Amino acid sequence: MKKINLSKWWRHVHVKSIVKSLLLSVMGTTISILLTFGSSRYFDHKKKLASGRQLAIMAIHDIDNTVETFEGYADEEYQVSLKAQYLMEHLDTLEKVGFDTLSAVFDYLLADHFIGQGYVIDDANEKVFLSNQEAWKNIDNATFIDKMQVFYSDRHDFYNYLSASLEWRPPLDEQEFIQRKINTPDYSFDIAAYLKELLRRDDIRYYISYSSLRQQLFSSTAQKWRNLSDECQFLMGISDGEKEEYIESRKRKGDPLREKQLVGEWRTQSKGSRDEILETCLAFRKDHTGTFTHTSYESAHLYIGTIVVTQTSQVTWKLRGDSVAVTFKPELVYTVDTTGISYRAELKPDILEYVDSWHQANRKSQEEARKKGKETINYGAFIDHSETKLQWSKVTQLPDGTEETSTLYLTKQSDE
Repeated sequence: MKKINLSKWWRHVHVKSIVKSLLLSVMGTTISILLTFGSSRYFDHKKKLASGRQLAIMAIHDIDNTVETFEGYADEEYQVSLKAQYLMEHLDTLEKVGFDTLSAVFDYLLADHFIGQGYVIDDANEKVFLSNQEAWKNIDNATFIDKMQVFYSDRHDFYNYLSASLEWRPPLDEQEFIQRKINTPDYSFDIAAYLKELLRRDDIRYYISYSSLRQQLFSSTAQKWRNLSDECQFLMGISDGEKEEYIESRKRKGDPLREKQLVGEWRTQSKGSRDEILETCLAFRKDHTGTFTHTSYESAHLYIGTIVVTQTSQVTWKLRGDSVAVTFKPELVYTVDTTGISYRAELKPDILEYVDSWHQANRKSQEEARKKGKETINYGAFIDHSETKLQWSKVTQLPDGTEETSTLYLTKQSDE
């Protein structure tokens, strides 16, 4: 029988074991490096694609916003031109027409009123898109990028045309209007009498007659860009749900709110539709009651100083997710303080009558609305990281079925 040399056999087995372990270790390390590097590159690539997709959604949403703006221009042009046509057909009885209608037509004819406030490009998203050419690599769709560049170029050309064309620029020069006020006693004037003069002028009548063409161009351009939005969305394979998610994410500028963060007093100031200063104070108490106070500081050429109008409502509130349900009690405290104004003695009766009639009508409309009983409104609410800034939003349903969102940013003044 052949003897086995155990020492030699053991050394052979031991060496094979070491080599095997070494190979396994090297392979394991290599695979680990490859997996780590590969995973890192994979996730980095995925992150870049997501970034490019967000940029594309932002650009498409910019087209949608422009479409909505132009449709608004067309609708406003249609509504006000009807009023202007009516006034031209009833020049002898303008004194019987309501002030709101006269004022709307006058503003429609006043240069720099519409041009200065309406035909203005919001190009913030355009700048982000056009300046981020490195991110275009992550979009990986040259056709989409070309179409967006053409859109932004066309939009600038169109806005330049709106500002330069005589058919688009309202004919009443602001300097002429101001000079008219200066030459009028007490710097006031009879708007009905002034419109009688204006609506007989050829340049005014020409501008009004061109209204239907302005409406048509607004509407056709809006439709062309709506089709472009649909095409770009198709090119990028973006769903309606992704667009909605993007829109919602833009509305949320803070963190979800907790009850203890909301409790306290919040204030902000803003400018009203008549350029008056508005101050809003919202007070929330731990027992889910509160007080909403809206104060306006109103000035006019009839007097020096400001009239302070205060509206105070008692409310109850309840936090529901990212919104606050606020129920208003029917009672409304409405006060008008005229102690902060001065005027010539002979104008006192007229001024006080004007102030009283204006605010009596406003108070009456507010009280009529409250007679229906308690009203509950859901406000969107988010808070910043410092817990001292509050985003407070309200969605209003307009008569045409569309929605309008108004947002305030309030600063916390004190805890309860």
